Amino acid sequence: MRLVLSLVLLIVLTACGGGSSPVSNAVPSNPPATDNSGSTDNTDTTDPTGSTDDADTADTTDTTNNTDTTDNTDTTDQTPTDEGTTPPADAMVALLESLTIEQKVAQMIQAEIGYISMDDIRRYGIGSVLNGGGSYPNGNRAASPAEWLTYAEDLRAASLDTSQGSAGIPIIWGTDAVHGHNNVRGATLFPHNIGLGATHNKDLLFDIGVATAKEVAATGIDWIFGPTVAQAKDYRWGRTYESYSDNSPLVKDYAAAIVNGIQSQGIAATAKHFIGDGGTRSGTDQGNTIATDSELLRDHGSGYEGAIGAQVMSVMATFNSINGQKVHGDRDILTGMLREQLGFEGMVVSDWHGIAQVSGCSTDSCAQAINAGIDMIMAPDSWLPLLNNTVQQVRTGQISESRIDEAVMRILRMKEALGLFADDFSPARADASVVGSSEHRALARQAVRESLVVLKNNQQLLPLDPSQHILIAGAAANDIPKQAGGWSVSWQGTGTSNSDFPGATTLLQGFTAAINSAQGNYTYSIDGTYTTRPDAAIVVFGETPYAEGAGDLSDLAYSNSDVSLHYLRALQNDGIPTVAVFLTGRPRWMNEWINVSDAFVVAWLPGTEGAGVADVLLQDRSNLNYDSTGRLPFSWPGSAINLSNASEPVTADLFDRGYGLSLNDDADIQLLTTDANNTASGIVPAETTPDDTVNDTTDSDPVEPQEAIWVLRNGSVDTRFEGGLKAFDEAIGFGECVNDGGGACPSIDWAWVSDTDRGQVLEVSHPSEASFAGLFMDSSNGVDASNYNNGVIAFDILHVEGENNYTMKLDCFWPCTSGHQGIGAISEDGWQTIQISLATLANGGLNLNSVNTGLVIWATNHNGTRFRLDNIRFQEAQ
Repeated sequence: MRLVLSLVLLIVLTACGGGSSPVSNAVPSNPPATDNSGSTDNTDTTDPTGSTDDADTADTTDTTNNTDTTDNTDTTDQTPTDEGTTPPADAMVALLESLTIEQKVAQMIQAEIGYISMDDIRRYGIGSVLNGGGSYPNGNRAASPAEWLTYAEDLRAASLDTSQGSAGIPIIWGTDAVHGHNNVRGATLFPHNIGLGATHNKDLLFDIGVATAKEVAATGIDWIFGPTVAQAKDYRWGRTYESYSDNSPLVKDYAAAIVNGIQSQGIAATAKHFIGDGGTRSGTDQGNTIATDSELLRDHGSGYEGAIGAQVMSVMATFNSINGQKVHGDRDILTGMLREQLGFEGMVVSDWHGIAQVSGCSTDSCAQAINAGIDMIMAPDSWLPLLNNTVQQVRTGQISESRIDEAVMRILRMKEALGLFADDFSPARADASVVGSSEHRALARQAVRESLVVLKNNQQLLPLDPSQHILIAGAAANDIPKQAGGWSVSWQGTGTSNSDFPGATTLLQGFTAAINSAQGNYTYSIDGTYTTRPDAAIVVFGETPYAEGAGDLSDLAYSNSDVSLHYLRALQNDGIPTVAVFLTGRPRWMNEWINVSDAFVVAWLPGTEGAGVADVLLQDRSNLNYDSTGRLPFSWPGSAINLSNASEPVTADLFDRGYGLSLNDDADIQLLTTDANNTASGIVPAETTPDDTVNDTTDSDPVEPQEAIWVLRNGSVDTRFEGGLKAFDEAIGFGECVNDGGGACPSIDWAWVSDTDRGQVLEVSHPSEASFAGLFMDSSNGVDASNYNNGVIAFDILHVEGENNYTMKLDCFWPCTSGHQGIGAISEDGWQTIQISLATLANGGLNLNSVNTGLVIWATNHNGTRFRLDNIRFQEAQ
């Protein structure tokens, strides 16, 4: 008989007394793993606000659902256990007392499944595992729900095996199911949080929580790292789509609803990330939030109030700093604010290697984080040295054993509440058929319908009559990865295709099904060209998938390199009534796109059920089945940047939070200003007449000067180059190192450094006598740089030391390339701006329509060279 059951019998016989009341269980937040490569973590953001102003009140009453009412879902005992087989309440006290220091600390460690074996679990008795974004059982992306379940069963069996000295305590498995069970092929993916915020329907949130938990339960996983209850303040933040809204009452209601939904199925939920992740300066992921305690709770606390009120089992700590101090090591925040002020009694889990960001700590050692209030440490690949170091810190008194006992008891209580100690517990808590079931897909389709926000509908173009001849344009119309966004099969949402989402429906499939049903006709043309004139057109476009870090922006201007603008202009010039459908994880400044559309619809990131878009856009107006009920969960920006202080959010609002048109509204929008530096809120008219706007942008006319296409600036790579920083190196057979600072390339290194004149810039170095190696920025989709009258690739460079001779090139999806272009020596008097003609590079073989490297550059002689780069961009020559 297992040790746990022996302990239970001992407890019953000896009637051990006392023991604290059961505390809620904890769930780790979203750590990303890139196909088990050990990539940098994923920080989640939680900035619920607690204040209610007039705008908040309006937002919760101007929609069709019930965000104003208190949560109508029962919170009683969301995690039922089998009283016939579960130990009595004081069993955990006796179990804790029986453990050695090593066994206690092991319970506090969470490893990533790609970095720990079943034998490791048997030997060390690790308390928890997670699968990060892009991590799967046995590394198999195509693993079926049954294979996930088998892995869960193997984990449990290994954890209960005491043959190698572990305590036999059941392991708990956590996953980032942040918009459905998003790591599992074939699962139902719901709209990301920002889209759900637009529905203003907390009953829907409860149902989505239930559905998600059922699909998670079917794969044998115990714990969801969600919901994210952040309130994004600056939309440049790459995790804005994980935020429901900045309406505090709505976020509070949503947090309670989805926690109740998840935990009603015997799965633990996690509120994350505590606290202030949505309020960092400049919207920088893992950055610094400047606020007093009262401001933190007012602007970022309401989601935690709702979640704690719903007895959420765990809270995840945030990566960001508060007033310069990392939260992972801040006892005033994790213990004082979270526990003493907000009354949280459950378990606190760290984020992916979050302890390493605490001053003086590393991935495998951080007494300060444990003393601050972290109960379980997410140490994906450093779990064993962390275990050993923490045991030593207890023995030397850096961490008290009483603090360890407190943390372990919370972990045990969480496992107890989930029923993991029950002798007859089975990881299979739902049938595999529930994963991607028709019922769940119908729920997701409803969520898509209710999330759509119509910003413009001139002359009541929408809904379109599906019996007409309709042109559908844009590659995004048939692109599930793009409509699903980040955290979809892979962490960043990149490197996937439609085949990774079996059972899903693209927007194109939804449109064509509706048109065929109405006996209409359609043409799908990616570039918007046609032979038979259509009665109307739909152009679908949007952001390339991203998650935190890679998703951060320097400003809110939508990409001028997106060819959708040219499609829309051409259709407008032809007089075709046109609907623009924008797939996005945040509000963007894109007045030009709105101007050249007769109707403009924000579809957010709808997930796998793209047909929900067609439900609203294609209907018989005389018999509307679905009105447009979505309303903005955030304001829509009226400019791209805050001119008075670029580190602050944009203050000019084109549309207020709560705005959105019904299909019955008769409200035309006039042409908007195209000044990205506009400072006025509301409808600011265009600077030119409608005729000017149309005639100056036809394909046959000269192209107006374009805004720069940015590649790198302000210490980050632009999101259109989502592949990030890479290098090739002759020393490893011209293999690549990817976003690792050159760690895998012996001939080149790079790092972000602080420059006295420029702030954060990129520094590149070649060691002495290095092999041939070059740095580049990579885009999987490519950018269109063909619209510049006198175009150049421009960049600022500073030669620091070593051989002073440089070469560059651009690529257009290898083997398409410009060939090498010598730059020569750089001035040694300071920063220098280099401009290389795009025409010259085109003559060398570059296809300007699909440039996929922002810049490829190297020191020609590869000998001890060190240099810095800043402000890389495509622009008109100056």
